[in-house]
Amino acid sequence: GVTINTPTGQLFSFFDVQNVEVYRGPQPVDSRNATAGAIYVSTEKPDGEFSASMDATYGNFNLIEVESAVGFPIFGDVLSGRVSGRLNMRDGYVKNRCATSTTGICNLGFPSKIPVIPAGWTASPLTDKVNDLDNWAVRGQLRFQPGAWDWLLKVEGGPSRGDAAQFQ
Repeated sequence: GVTINTPTGQLFSFFDVQNVEVYRGPQPVDSRNATAGAIYVSTEKPDGEFSASMDATYGNFNLIEVESAVGFPIFGDVLSGRVSGRLNMRDGYVKNRCATSTTGICNLGFPSKIPVIPAGWTASPLTDKVNDLDNWAVRGQLRFQPGAWDWLLKVEGGPSRGDAAQFQ
């Protein structure tokens, strides 16, 4: 239910997905406003019923993935809510050849592969392994359906604290 138009945003993990629709070719301006097709992702919405789900995974390099959602009625069929979230954590698995640098700065010169520290640069020590994951996302929704009206308030967000640059 959100427009994601940057390569960084396209790598964000989807959670609590209801369905995915793929539209091929140019889309008219009055429908999807996409010149080369579109992918429309719909998230689950509050439906006035109590529901809960959870999925957890543990894997290599201390990978932890948890996805959960809870839907609940608040006031009859008129007001309902849903809270969902996702957690991704994993230790780094790519060897950092610059980790032995005493200043924390490294530019591997080619072809010698000898660390070259630029003059005057300082930084914190580097870790032995990089490309870890450390992010989470949460979405809260309130659905108000008085009569023929159907209003949805959606608030979502979350940080990415891993050292994998593509998710920053």
